[in-house]
Amino acid sequence: MIKFTSLADVPSDWRAEPLRSFETGFQFHMEASVDSDCGKLTNLARRITRSFQPYDETVLIITTTGVFPSLENLSLINIFRKGLDVDSPISETPVHIFSKNDLEVLFSVICLCFYNFFDFFVFPSNKQVIFEGSHNEVIKFFSGNETQMRNFVTAIEPMQLSGMSLWQLTGESK
Repeated sequence: MIKFTSLADVPSDWRAEPLRSFETGFQFHMEASVDSDCGKLTNLARRITRSFQPYDETVLIITTTGVFPSLENLSLINIFRKGLDVDSPISETPVHIFSKNDLEVLFSVICLCFYNFFDFFVFPSNKQVIFEGSHNEVIKFFSGNETQMRNFVTAIEPMQLSGMSLWQLTGESK
């Protein structure tokens, strides 16, 4: 079952600024540039969605819209959300909580975020990993576990994303 809610109704560490500061607690980081080609973004969204299959609950938070208003199609988003019985705009309910059975809808929302140049985060509710998509066509993935990072990188490697960099921080991992 999919839930839509406001930032006021979720734990404070799920909000954008705490998530950004939380990223620094992860030992393994990956960053890459993405192409704005819709086909490639669809393929990437599918691969990202698969990486969240193991989790019982996945959260997607849209943190920024309107950076490139002429490139957005809010009608498409609103129609999609209406189909899920959500009448409120993204600004009121930017938090999407997906169960393990809702991965196709998660995939669709990730696609919509990419196509509309939204900033967004995707993470399991236990925050073991964090994926970040950005309007500036950069993606980031954070993990405290080397195996999770390796699995994510292996999943997206065939896409040959430009500027991919991986690093491991020394010190305590989350």
